[in-house]
Parts: sequence; structure tokens; C-alpha cells
Amino acid sequence: MRGLWRRAALGGTGLVAVALVAGGAALAPHVLPDPEAARSDGAAHRTSTVDVAPGDRMLVCPAPARLTDPDSGGDAQFRASPVPTTSQLGALALASGAGTLRALDGTKTGDLAAAPGGDGASVLRQGSPLPGGLALRATAPDDGADRLAAAVSSTTSSGDLRGLVAASCQTPGTITWLAGGDTKVGSSTQLVLQNPGLTPATVSVRAWGPDGELPLASSASLVVPAGKEVVRLLEAAAPGVDRLVVKVKASGGLVGAYLQHSTLSGIVPQGVDDVVAGSAPARHLALAGVVGRGEAISDARAPVLRLLAPSHAAKATVSLWGPSGRVHLRGAEQVALDAGQVVDVPLGGLPAGTYTVSVDADQGVVAGVVEQRPGTTGAAGQPSPADARTPWDRAWVPAQAVPDAEAAASGGGSIGAGPVDAGEVALPRGTADAVVLSALPADRSADAKATGSVKATVRLFDATGAQVASRATTVEAAKTAVLDLAALAPGKDLAGVAVDAVTPSGGAALAWGVVASVGAPSSGVPAGGANGQLVSVLAPVASVRSGGTVTAQEDPTLGLP
Repeated sequence: MRGLWRRAALGGTGLVAVALVAGGAALAPHVLPDPEAARSDGAAHRTSTVDVAPGDRMLVCPAPARLTDPDSGGDAQFRASPVPTTSQLGALALASGAGTLRALDGTKTGDLAAAPGGDGASVLRQGSPLPGGLALRATAPDDGADRLAAAVSSTTSSGDLRGLVAASCQTPGTITWLAGGDTKVGSSTQLVLQNPGLTPATVSVRAWGPDGELPLASSASLVVPAGKEVVRLLEAAAPGVDRLVVKVKASGGLVGAYLQHSTLSGIVPQGVDDVVAGSAPARHLALAGVVGRGEAISDARAPVLRLLAPSHAAKATVSLWGPSGRVHLRGAEQVALDAGQVVDVPLGGLPAGTYTVSVDADQGVVAGVVEQRPGTTGAAGQPSPADARTPWDRAWVPAQAVPDAEAAASGGGSIGAGPVDAGEVALPRGTADAVVLSALPADRSADAKATGSVKATVRLFDATGAQVASRATTVEAAKTAVLDLAALAPGKDLAGVAVDAVTPSGGAALAWGVVASVGAPSSGVPAGGANGQLVSVLAPVASVRSGGTVTAQEDPTLGLP
């Protein structure tokens, strides 16, 4: 019997946010200054410069893939998990102080050395069994420029969890948007909440479906104990929903959140993956690493774009950018979104290839993409997508925000006018990986002529932390480049990839990700697009800068009527 609640007894350490409130001595009423005089007295607005030390960096990692009902048994051939799941964790530090990897209960499981500087990196790897969710905490370097990434992968060759589940670890926060999953018959969507901190966190959960916001009853407010993890089965709270978007809001502590989505057709696995945090509602989004197998327009297995305008009705333009430029998706490029209603946009009819999807709307929206791969069946083990016995795998792609046309043209937004770092991805061990780089033009209207480009350097690191390859790449606006990492560094056990020295021109903006796959590739098939392959898409972990000098200004009107 599936319980409405299951809690993994995981504990931990983490970040504590402390608010300091400065108070002044009370003044007698007859000496209170006149408020209007104080407001107009420019001399009273004194300023001071304060040095703020760089803060520590924390990443929270998803648990390995797990069954909805781990206690199921019976005849071995009908067990939900007839073979073990192999899990891996990898961490990469290009600019970071020493770090510690701990289980959520605080148990130390590994150390990450401080980044060596220069062209090298620090690498930490651990394999099965992994102790559920993990938290990686590293001190910031003296200059505050922290470049730290981690990822967890799970590979299962058969059973209900057949598939590759790989996701980058996330920075815990107070608000998380998760665009993906469903609770149809045969599907399970587990909401996983992780609290790496030292105090309990109160979490409110909202969910939307095709008909609007869903009543979640008891799940509206949850308490996640300090250093623990709470798992909620959304099919118990909102069954029969074929399109889901979830918002998690935490108070009292920082929380990591994700969905584990798995599907069965009878007893045949139809794919499993984690839905991880994407961009908060924004007017301009990109989803890199969408692989089409050349499906027909009517093919239900073609990639699907999920959209939600949570607050206001919106009009969205959907564009696809491939190796040869823009590909028009007739009939699906303009999408009207009613406020609070989740919409799926089929992406069938695309030529086989790897794409980035962009969404431009007149109101803030959230987005995700799901793509699927057929397995093999029959005595010969040949791919047979139409066979009902064929297993499938699936991958959910999170959205990243991109600058609007005006900001991009002026060098603003997420990619500045000068060279910047665009983040890192820790690569799962045992996967074949491809980096997908897209240069989105500033003007993405249907009849616009693309101008500009994005220059970037892709650097690869092996399991020792040594840089084993570096490739300077220029991607013309409106195009997508795919770099096969095995071809860039033949025979190397790759542990991570970084995209550096990003220099846009003409207002173009960079969107990128990593397509990871397990299984023999096929000649002429896009990375991660071959039948029989298991697939996941990893989003980059953004480089961050903390600390520095701030200016504080006294406000003489505080406390005045």
C-alpha cells in the first residue's frame, strides 16, 4: 500500500541565515528631529564602505533513483527492480576553497580539495551505494569567484526504474519552480524536499494542471526537519493530472526540491528522470539539449514543451535553433496561455538533430521539455518503437533565463559585454556526453535576420583534475553547435566541463547544456538520440561571486513618524 507520506531518515548540516538588526538608544520626545527637516538634510545622509567576506557555497544533490514502493516483492521476474541501480556522484571545483561532502544527516562521506588554480581542477567522485541526498559545502576563494559543480547519476538496465537519471546539484533556496511530471495512471511523481540546514523549514507547495491550480489539501504546508528529507507522492494528492508544474516556497531555512518522475505501461518501463529547478517565471527562456529523432508531427513520442503562465495570461513565441539555423514549427510557434493553466506543445515534425528551444512571452512563464528514447525488444534485440513491449527512457530539460533583446543588444542580461564564465557541469561516470551550445539572436521574431555570434572556450577535465582538452568555438547567431566530448579527449575518463571566456557580439546570448547517454551510439544519429540509448540532460551550475565591498547609507528618518 502506498502511503501518502514517506520520510527518509536523513540528517545533515548546512547553512544558517542570521539577520542582524541594529537598534539605537531611545530619545526623549523633546529632542526628536523634525521628520521633514531630516529628509531634506542631505548632510545627514552619511555613507560608509563595508568589506563583506566571501561566503561559503553549498550544493544539494538529488538522491539516487528509487522505487515508489521499495518494499514490493514476489516472483523475481515480476519484481519492480530485478537488477541493482548503479549510482555515481561527481564534483568539480575550478575556483573554490576546500569542500566537504556530507549526507544530509551530517555524516561525512568525502573531501574536495581546494581548486589548484591555473588550468587544473579538484575532482571528487563516489559510487554506489550513495546515502540518499548529499550536500557539498565549500569555502569561497579569497576573490569570491566560486566555480563549483556537482552531479548525481543513476543507471538501471531493467525494471520499473530502467533509465539514466542524471541531474546537476542545485543551490538550495527559498523558491523553486519544477516544470514536469504527471500523475496519470501508470505514472508516479515524487516531490522530494531536502533541508541541509540546522533549523526546520516550513514549505508551502502549489501545483498547477491543465485546468488550473490543483487543490493539494494536506500538502499545502509541510515541515522539513533540519538535516532531513521529506518525500511526497503527488499522485496521492492530485491523481489523474497529465501535465504538472510545481512551485515550492520555503521559510525558516533553505531547501532543495526536485521531482522524480517515472512511468509504466502495464509492466513495461516508459522512462524515469528527475525534474530539477528551472528558471523562475521570466519573459525569455531557453532550453538547451532537446534531441529530435525525426518524429512525425503526430508522433506522441516526439519532444514536448511544457508551459505555464502562473499569474497573467500570456502570448508566447516558440522557436527552435538547430545546427543549420532556425527551424520553423508550423502551427505551434504562437501559443496563447491562460493564467494558471499548464499547456503542452508537441515538437514533432523536426528533422533529426539537436536543438535549443527558446520561449519569448509578454508575461512571465515557466517551461520544461521532455524527450523520449525507445529501447530494444525481441530476440534480436532490435529497436522497435511501435512494439508495445518496447521499453522507453525519458529526459526532462530545465529552462534557463536569457536576456531580452534590449539588454542583450547592450551587452546586458546573463551574458555581459566582456568575456565571462558560463558555468560548469560535473559529468557522470560511464556516460557518453555532448555539449550543446546555442547562440540565440537578440531579435527572435519570425522574420528577423539573425546577426552576431558567441565565442566561447570549452575546457575538459579528467578524473585527476587535469585539463585534457580546450576548444575555442564560435557559434553564429541562430545556430546550435554540438561537441562530442569523447572526440575532443579520446580515451579520457572525463569528470567535468567548463564553458569560459564567453564573448557575445551583436546582442547574441549563449544557452548551453550537456546531453548524457548510456548505450551504443549509432552512426549519423545526434548525441543521445539513438534507439536503445538511455538519456539525461544536465544543466550548467552557474559560477557565482560573493563578498566584496558594499556602500551603506544612513537613513536619518528610520524610526521617525
